Amino acid sequence: MEWVRPYVQKREGEGRTTKEMRRCIKCYLARRLYHIFNSNTTTLDNAWHT
Repeated sequence: MEWVRPYVQKREGEGRTTKEMRRCIKCYLARRLYHIFNSNTTTLDNAWHT
């Protein structure tokens, strides 16, 4: 996850707290996982019903 360090540096420059940065990173990861799991579920559902 090489994108985290530049993200943290950018947000520190904006004056964000560590707590705010963690919250944003968790939300980002949750959105990514949701989309990954949903795309795989759709593929698996299609394979199952075929």
